Amino acid sequence: MTEFNKEQETQKFKTAITDFFGITEGGEIKAGGITATAKHVMNAIFEFVQASAKDMDITGFEISSAGIGITFDLAKGYIETTLDGRDRSGASPELYARPDIHFFKLLAKGLVTGTADFFIDKKVKLAGEKLPKIVRTQFSFLKNLSISQITSKTFDTFFGSQYVTIDFTKDRKSSEVLERKYIIQDNLKQSLKHYWSDIKSDINSLERVIIKTDDSGGNIIYYEDMEKDGNLDNTYEFPTNNKTHLLEFLKRFDVGYERDEKNPVHIKLSSKKQLITNYYANYGAGASQIMGDLTNEKLKHSAQHCLKELVGYTLLGNELNLIEYEDLDIYSNKHLDARVNFFSNLITKETKYGEDKTHTYYLDTKTNKHTGRLNSGGDLLRVYNSMNIFVDGSYSLSQNQKNNRKINIFGYSGNDSISLNIKDNAYIEAGLGSDTITTGSGNDTIYTNADIDDRFDNEDKNTTNTVNSGAGDDTIYGSKGKDIITTKKGTNHIYTKSGDDEVNVEDGKNYIYLGSGSDKVNTNNGTNYIYTEINNTNENDQDTKDDINTVVITTGQNYIYGGKGVENLHILEGVNNANLGNGKNTVDIKMEQIL
Repeated sequence: MTEFNKEQETQKFKTAITDFFGITEGGEIKAGGITATAKHVMNAIFEFVQASAKDMDITGFEISSAGIGITFDLAKGYIETTLDGRDRSGASPELYARPDIHFFKLLAKGLVTGTADFFIDKKVKLAGEKLPKIVRTQFSFLKNLSISQITSKTFDTFFGSQYVTIDFTKDRKSSEVLERKYIIQDNLKQSLKHYWSDIKSDINSLERVIIKTDDSGGNIIYYEDMEKDGNLDNTYEFPTNNKTHLLEFLKRFDVGYERDEKNPVHIKLSSKKQLITNYYANYGAGASQIMGDLTNEKLKHSAQHCLKELVGYTLLGNELNLIEYEDLDIYSNKHLDARVNFFSNLITKETKYGEDKTHTYYLDTKTNKHTGRLNSGGDLLRVYNSMNIFVDGSYSLSQNQKNNRKINIFGYSGNDSISLNIKDNAYIEAGLGSDTITTGSGNDTIYTNADIDDRFDNEDKNTTNTVNSGAGDDTIYGSKGKDIITTKKGTNHIYTKSGDDEVNVEDGKNYIYLGSGSDKVNTNNGTNYIYTEINNTNENDQDTKDDINTVVITTGQNYIYGGKGVENLHILEGVNNANLGNGKNTVDIKMEQIL
């Protein structure tokens, strides 16, 4: 057996620990703590050597615990490197690594609990080989070290949260830290929650900051200058395309941090791209900027995409959805306010991971994203005072009882289908496109387009909207397209615009304002006031001499007022009063005798 001087090697190892970790006894490590650790390790190696049946020339050994470790070179007398490069990965390879006391604590924890792994490096002469080779052999280390031998603190107090920082300097002699790596035994969410202030300080002052957690999938790296070309690019690199991990950083950025034109932020997922907007900033405080960004020439396309897709950030070069929110005049203030509130609530919910306590429920049918759900009791009942539903496609809702909730529904520019079998009142803006709307027995307000100035109503004769309203007291506003409107019982107010519209009413009390265009009205019982020439915004005659209006009276009490256009009035039965104006008009009356 090659002579192994246990006392001499113990002293060398003690000195190496003090030098490598930059710690001295008398602080967190009690007097004699490092000596006890060094003796413990060397005793184990000495016993292994003694138990060997043949001579053994030991050149060094490795200790690893919790995924990190050190290699000690007996000949040189110092700790040479960290465990097989895993701990220093992500840092510049030419720099010198200086782990902190927490690195030592993790090793000590493995020694105290008996979970540390040991590898002996020995020099052996293999058959047929001229020179000996270094062979690494693992051996069991069963002898535990007491925590009291290292520190006077309790186990939990001494070890605490398990994280390590490794400082990287130019060389062994330099004290200036250029890069720092955090190795944290926790998930990224909790790691940043506990250590962000330190990490952020390092990001502001160092050239590179590396973060490795239990779930990071590798190293998350901040580069002050990723390309090392002298141009600071503030790049955050993620080892996997994990947008949940990215969010943990985005929400901790300051509002407007990405908008420094001289020094913008970049994100590297699959490729490096500049961060254009970040509404997650400062835990959702950045969301309030989106309305202003919609009118900012540089940012409006990113803002459009975020508001429609309900996402909190955009990267330069990513494909954007620009179909909606380009022209804000085609949306009502009510739509825009509700959408921005939805967006802000959702961003806040995603960044704070808290219970959503708002009493307004929001849903987007395209993305299926929602916010505002509360649980009541054990039946997981949704409790909210109002609903805001954004429909891009189709939506249906059925409720058997009246809940006294405000229900607001906003459509987009496609052909939407909205079906409500409810007793609550509904407010509907169907938006552009040929839409189909069906409502229940509540008192509903329906816009086949939106509550906007007529100047911005872009629907035309190629658009056909169909409304079937229930038995409540409904108010219905048509668009410049063709509107086909059918109502049931109740007191209804119907306003159409310049399209060639059709209105069908059943019973109830109905006020019908047809505006311009060649329109048709069919009545069936009830009391009906029909104005073929005016709309809700202008009492002047909207018709021209070329407009042809047709009114078919089946029964009921009817009052018809015509205008400049041609009025064709067909009366089958009922009590009727007609003032048809100065157009070229015809009246057909058919009264059957009732026996």
